Amino acid sequence: MIIVRTAPRRGVDYLPETIAAIEAQGYKGYIITDGIPPRKFDGWGWRVTGRDRPSGAREAGWRALELMADLGVDGLLLEDDVTPTEGAVRTMLSTEVPPEWLWVSFWDNRRTLPRQAATLAMPADRFSGSLAMKVPLAIARAVMAANPWGYDHPSLLPLHDWDRALGLFCVEQKIGDTYGLRRPSLVEHRGDVTSTNSQRKRAIKAAWLEGSKP
Repeated sequence: MIIVRTAPRRGVDYLPETIAAIEAQGYKGYIITDGIPPRKFDGWGWRVTGRDRPSGAREAGWRALELMADLGVDGLLLEDDVTPTEGAVRTMLSTEVPPEWLWVSFWDNRRTLPRQAATLAMPADRFSGSLAMKVPLAIARAVMAANPWGYDHPSLLPLHDWDRALGLFCVEQKIGDTYGLRRPSLVEHRGDVTSTNSQRKRAIKAAWLEGSKP
Protein backbone atom coordinates (compact mmCIF):
# COMPACT_ATOMS: atom_id res chain seq x y z
CA MET A 1 0.00 0.00 0.00
CA ILE A 2 1.16 3.52 -0.81
CA ILE A 3 1.13 6.08 2.03
CA VAL A 4 1.98 9.73 1.31
CA ARG A 5 2.85 11.98 4.25
CA THR A 6 2.10 15.68 3.88
CA ALA A 7 2.10 18.87 5.94
CA PRO A 8 1.43 22.57 5.29
CA ARG A 9 4.35 24.45 3.71
CA ARG A 10 5.01 28.16 3.41
CA GLY A 11 3.70 29.41 0.09
CA VAL A 12 3.97 26.17 -1.87
CA ASP A 13 2.03 22.93 -2.29
CA TYR A 14 3.85 19.93 -3.72
CA LEU A 15 1.20 17.30 -2.97
CA PRO A 16 -1.03 17.60 -6.09
CA GLU A 17 1.93 17.00 -8.40
CA THR A 18 3.06 14.01 -6.35
CA ILE A 19 -0.44 12.51 -6.37
CA ALA A 20 -0.71 13.06 -10.13
CA ALA A 21 2.66 11.37 -10.72
CA ILE A 22 1.62 8.31 -8.70
CA GLU A 23 -1.77 8.08 -10.40
CA ALA A 24 -0.10 8.38 -13.82
CA GLN A 25 1.60 5.06 -13.04
CA GLY A 26 -1.75 3.50 -12.15
CA TYR A 27 -1.78 3.60 -8.35
CA LYS A 28 -3.56 5.24 -5.42
CA GLY A 29 -3.26 4.85 -1.67
CA TYR A 30 -3.55 6.81 1.59
CA ILE A 31 -2.63 10.36 2.54
CA ILE A 32 -1.61 11.23 6.10
CA THR A 33 -1.94 14.94 6.86
CA ASP A 34 0.13 16.42 9.67
CA GLY A 35 -2.42 18.85 11.05
CA ILE A 36 -5.92 19.63 9.80
CA PRO A 37 -7.89 19.82 7.59
CA PRO A 38 -7.11 16.53 5.84
CA ARG A 39 -5.90 16.53 2.27
CA LYS A 40 -8.38 14.57 0.15
CA PHE A 41 -8.10 13.32 -3.42
CA ASP A 42 -10.58 11.17 -5.32
CA GLY A 43 -10.02 7.48 -4.67
CA TRP A 44 -7.44 8.05 -1.91
CA GLY A 45 -7.94 7.14 1.73
CA TRP A 46 -6.89 9.68 4.35
CA ARG A 47 -5.96 10.17 7.99
CA VAL A 48 -4.79 13.12 10.06
CA THR A 49 -2.40 13.25 12.99
CA GLY A 50 -5.32 14.26 15.18
CA ARG A 51 -3.98 17.70 16.07
CA ASP A 52 -5.28 21.14 15.11
CA ARG A 53 -1.85 22.23 13.85
CA PRO A 54 1.26 20.56 12.37
CA SER A 55 3.12 18.49 14.96
CA GLY A 56 6.20 17.53 12.96
CA ALA A 57 7.39 14.71 10.76
CA ARG A 58 7.98 12.30 13.62
CA GLU A 59 4.34 11.97 14.60
CA ALA A 60 3.24 11.75 10.96
CA GLY A 61 5.80 8.99 10.43
CA TRP A 62 4.63 7.00 13.42
CA ARG A 63 1.06 7.46 12.17
CA ALA A 64 2.05 5.95 8.83
CA LEU A 65 3.38 2.83 10.58
CA GLU A 66 0.29 2.76 12.77
CA LEU A 67 -1.90 2.77 9.66
CA MET A 68 0.07 -0.15 8.21
CA ALA A 69 -0.31 -2.11 11.43
CA ASP A 70 -4.04 -1.35 11.59
CA LEU A 71 -4.65 -2.47 8.00
CA GLY A 72 -2.23 -5.39 8.09
CA VAL A 73 -0.22 -4.41 5.00
CA ASP A 74 3.32 -3.64 3.89
CA GLY A 75 3.79 0.03 3.08
CA LEU A 76 5.50 2.14 0.46
CA LEU A 77 5.98 5.41 2.34
CA LEU A 78 6.46 8.54 0.25
CA GLU A 79 6.91 12.18 1.18
CA ASP A 80 4.75 14.75 -0.57
CA ASP A 81 7.50 16.35 -2.65
CA VAL A 82 8.84 13.43 -4.68
CA THR A 83 8.28 12.33 -8.28
CA PRO A 84 8.75 8.61 -9.02
CA THR A 85 10.85 7.85 -12.08
CA GLU A 86 9.20 5.96 -14.94
CA GLY A 87 7.87 2.61 -13.73
CA ALA A 88 9.28 3.19 -10.25
CA VAL A 89 6.04 2.81 -8.29
CA ARG A 90 5.60 -0.77 -9.43
CA THR A 91 9.27 -1.51 -8.77
CA MET A 92 9.15 -0.07 -5.27
CA LEU A 93 5.91 -1.84 -4.36
CA SER A 94 7.20 -5.20 -5.61
CA THR A 95 10.56 -4.93 -3.84
CA GLU A 96 11.00 -7.67 -1.25
CA VAL A 97 12.76 -6.52 1.90
CA PRO A 98 15.17 -9.23 3.15
CA PRO A 99 14.38 -10.41 6.69
CA GLU A 100 17.70 -9.08 8.01
CA TRP A 101 16.82 -5.54 6.89
CA LEU A 102 14.35 -3.13 8.46
CA TRP A 103 13.30 -1.47 5.19
CA VAL A 104 14.59 -0.43 1.78
CA SER A 105 15.08 3.25 0.94
CA PHE A 106 14.77 4.31 -2.69
CA TRP A 107 16.29 7.77 -2.33
CA ASP A 108 20.05 8.26 -2.32
CA ASN A 109 21.25 11.70 -1.22
CA ARG A 110 24.79 11.24 -2.50
CA ARG A 111 25.75 13.31 -5.52
CA THR A 112 27.68 10.57 -7.31
CA LEU A 113 25.82 7.97 -9.35
CA PRO A 114 26.72 4.28 -9.04
CA ARG A 115 28.17 2.45 -12.02
CA GLN A 116 25.28 0.00 -11.82
CA ALA A 117 22.08 -0.40 -9.84
CA ALA A 118 22.58 -1.98 -6.45
CA THR A 119 20.99 -2.18 -3.01
CA LEU A 120 23.49 -1.68 -0.21
CA ALA A 121 23.28 -2.66 3.46
CA MET A 122 23.45 0.48 5.62
CA PRO A 123 23.51 1.17 9.40
CA ALA A 124 20.06 2.10 10.65
CA ASP A 125 21.32 4.51 13.30
CA ARG A 126 22.55 6.78 10.47
CA PHE A 127 19.39 6.50 8.39
CA SER A 128 18.48 9.51 6.29
CA GLY A 129 16.17 9.00 3.37
CA SER A 130 12.52 8.54 4.27
CA LEU A 131 11.42 10.27 1.07
CA ALA A 132 10.62 6.85 -0.40
CA MET A 133 10.89 3.59 1.53
CA LYS A 134 9.35 0.11 1.54
CA VAL A 135 8.57 -1.06 5.07
CA PRO A 136 7.37 -4.61 5.86
CA LEU A 137 4.28 -5.07 8.01
CA ALA A 138 6.33 -6.95 10.62
CA ILE A 139 8.55 -3.90 11.19
CA ALA A 140 5.56 -1.56 11.48
CA ARG A 141 4.02 -3.85 14.08
CA ALA A 142 7.28 -4.17 16.01
CA VAL A 143 7.74 -0.39 16.13
CA MET A 144 4.17 0.19 17.28
CA ALA A 145 4.49 -2.52 19.94
CA ALA A 146 7.58 -0.70 21.28
CA ASN A 147 5.54 2.51 21.76
CA PRO A 148 7.50 5.16 19.81
CA TRP A 149 5.27 8.13 20.72
CA GLY A 150 7.30 11.00 22.10
CA TYR A 151 10.63 9.33 21.34
CA ASP A 152 13.68 11.60 21.42
CA HIS A 153 17.46 11.19 21.49
CA PRO A 154 20.30 13.56 22.43
CA SER A 155 21.87 13.29 18.96
CA LEU A 156 18.73 14.29 17.09
CA LEU A 157 18.68 17.74 15.54
CA PRO A 158 15.72 19.97 16.50
CA LEU A 159 14.18 19.40 13.08
CA HIS A 160 11.41 16.93 13.77
CA ASP A 161 13.35 14.44 11.59
CA TRP A 162 11.55 11.15 11.47
CA ASP A 163 14.05 9.13 9.45
CA ARG A 164 16.90 9.54 11.94
CA ALA A 165 14.55 9.03 14.90
CA LEU A 166 13.14 5.86 13.31
CA GLY A 167 16.59 4.37 12.74
CA LEU A 168 17.78 5.15 16.26
CA PHE A 169 14.56 3.84 17.79
CA CYS A 170 14.79 0.52 15.92
CA VAL A 171 18.40 0.03 17.02
CA GLU A 172 17.71 0.92 20.65
CA GLN A 173 14.66 -1.32 20.81
CA LYS A 174 16.59 -4.16 19.12
CA ILE A 175 14.11 -4.33 16.26
CA GLY A 176 17.00 -4.26 13.80
CA ASP A 177 20.17 -2.38 12.90
CA THR A 178 20.40 -2.50 9.09
CA TYR A 179 18.41 -1.15 6.18
CA GLY A 180 18.80 -1.32 2.42
CA LEU A 181 19.69 1.65 0.21
CA ARG A 182 18.77 1.28 -3.45
CA ARG A 183 21.08 3.18 -5.81
CA PRO A 184 20.42 5.09 -7.98
CA SER A 185 17.31 6.78 -6.59
CA LEU A 186 13.89 5.81 -7.90
CA VAL A 187 12.36 9.17 -6.98
CA GLU A 188 13.29 12.77 -7.69
CA HIS A 189 13.14 15.23 -4.80
CA ARG A 190 11.40 18.48 -5.75
CA GLY A 191 11.00 20.12 -2.36
CA ASP A 192 12.87 23.33 -1.63
CA VAL A 193 10.47 24.49 1.11
CA THR A 194 10.26 22.35 4.23
CA SER A 195 7.14 22.17 6.38
CA THR A 196 8.66 23.05 9.75
CA ASN A 197 12.32 24.00 9.45
CA SER A 198 13.90 27.43 9.18
CA GLN A 199 16.58 28.18 6.59
CA ARG A 200 19.22 28.12 9.33
CA LYS A 201 18.17 24.70 10.52
CA ARG A 202 18.07 23.38 6.95
CA ALA A 203 21.69 24.48 6.56
CA ILE A 204 22.58 22.61 9.76
CA LYS A 205 20.84 19.52 8.46
CA ALA A 206 22.62 19.72 5.11
CA ALA A 207 25.98 19.89 6.89
CA TRP A 208 25.06 16.92 9.07
CA LEU A 209 23.98 14.85 6.05
CA GLU A 210 27.22 15.66 4.24
CA GLY A 211 29.23 14.40 7.20
CA SER A 212 27.13 11.23 7.58
CA LYS A 213 27.64 9.87 4.06
CA PRO A 214 29.43 6.54 4.05
